[in-house]
Amino acid sequence: MQLIIPIYLIASIVAQIIPINNIDNIFYTLNATINNRSIQLVIDTGSSLLVISSNLTQEVQPFNISYNYSKGSCNGFYSGSELIIQDQTQQMNSTLFAQCTDLLYFSDQYGYMGLSNKQDKTNFFELSDQKNIFGLQIYETQQSYFLTQVTKNVSNQSWIYTNSNKKWKLELIGLYFDDEQYDHPEDILFDSGYTCLALPQKLFDQISKVLLSKYPCYYQFDYLFCDSSMYYRPTFVFYYRGIKQTIHPYEFMLESEQYDFYCVLRRNIDYIILGLPGFMNNIIYFDKYNQQIGFNKGQNFNVLQDTYIYFIIFPFIIQIIMIFMMILIHHKLKNVKTSQQDLEMQQLIMFYENRN
Repeated sequence: MQLIIPIYLIASIVAQIIPINNIDNIFYTLNATINNRSIQLVIDTGSSLLVISSNLTQEVQPFNISYNYSKGSCNGFYSGSELIIQDQTQQMNSTLFAQCTDLLYFSDQYGYMGLSNKQDKTNFFELSDQKNIFGLQIYETQQSYFLTQVTKNVSNQSWIYTNSNKKWKLELIGLYFDDEQYDHPEDILFDSGYTCLALPQKLFDQISKVLLSKYPCYYQFDYLFCDSSMYYRPTFVFYYRGIKQTIHPYEFMLESEQYDFYCVLRRNIDYIILGLPGFMNNIIYFDKYNQQIGFNKGQNFNVLQDTYIYFIIFPFIIQIIMIFMMILIHHKLKNVKTSQQDLEMQQLIMFYENRN
């Protein structure tokens, strides 16, 4: 059924909407039926496969396929399955039936639905529409939705090409934390199956140093905690090509009575994982056919026309000017040195002439 999303959700956008479940603010899932068994599927834009417990099939095959997540791994075999979501049925020819370790919530009741932009992996929604654009509208305290068969509307959306055809990654141009600019990796991964923000080790250490020195926070067991009564909490600001995204503290801090968990993790990676905090209170679209990520104008996203100029071209021009100034100074010093040598030579000649 085609629905017009209410204006406070998505202005003038036509899409199919599917309610999704909030699992303890850790994961968001779709209700599904696979092989006549009810199951919840974690919506995971950071992986490529549909992974289900091997207990949900009667087939017995060798566990000769391994699949790794950011945290956790699975071993199993490919087989066909009948998957039903919102009264839509599809035959999935390459479901990975597996047993997984260290993969949170994975069980007979929970599986993972990979929705990466990897071209050779077809997801459930592409089977009915190869050019399918899907979106995620995620909230912590109100109903969240999965949007499929989204119609592009350039007046309300801004689209950026990915810089990877295997993962939903964008080029990261600038990064600010607590109003200070930081050196950053080149890529940022949009991963709805990851609960927190994940930073490379060096960047995490810099961020945590600021928190520990300026705010009532402490570090324990590789995790950051901050006093829940802390009045001011710094924000993250990410700059992409034409987009500024602000992530507010309440979107990456899990609240408790006395100390709030700072949902920012240190990982041995060379990119940033923009987990659920980057999806909260936003609408983000994914166009696999055109390899683009789309953002609704407004909300936590500001459309900027000059981010590339400001973070790339302007520093390049400044660098060229500095090189030119160094060459000019060198040239002037050389002239001064030459003039000094000429003067000394004239004085020496006059000395010998006077002697004679």
